[in-house]
Amino acid sequence: MMRPVPAVRHSPTAAIHNVPAALWLVHHTGSGRGAIKRLNLTFWRPKDGSPERFSLAVKSRSSSHRIDVGGRGKPVGSGKAALSLKGTGGRFEIKGKDDSGTPIEVIIKCPAFGGIEAEGG
Repeated sequence: MMRPVPAVRHSPTAAIHNVPAALWLVHHTGSGRGAIKRLNLTFWRPKDGSPERFSLAVKSRSSSHRIDVGGRGKPVGSGKAALSLKGTGGRFEIKGKDDSGTPIEVIIKCPAFGGIEAEGG
C-alpha cells in the first residue's frame, strides 16, 4: 500500500489504438527511506465501454515488477485495475501478477489530478 501521490496527470480526451479514452499517468519517486523507489502507472479508460487498460512498473529496494494489460503485443503479467473518482482526485486499485507470477497489489490515493499538455505534432 502506498501513501498519497500528489502529482497525477489526467486527460479526459485521449486515445489508445484509435479508441477514444480518458488517460491517467501516475509517476512517483520514493524517498531514500521508503520501500517504493519508483512507481509508474498508465491507466486508460476507453469511452466505448471496453475493458480498462493499464501498465504498471514498480521498483522497490529489492526487486522490480511490471504488468502491462491491454497494450499492443503480448501482455506482460496479468491483472485488473480500477479507478474510483472522488472530488478532483481518486483511488487506483491494481491486483495481478507480474510476468514471473509474483502477486502484486497496489493502492494509489490521489488527492487531485493535474492536466496533460499535448506534445509533438
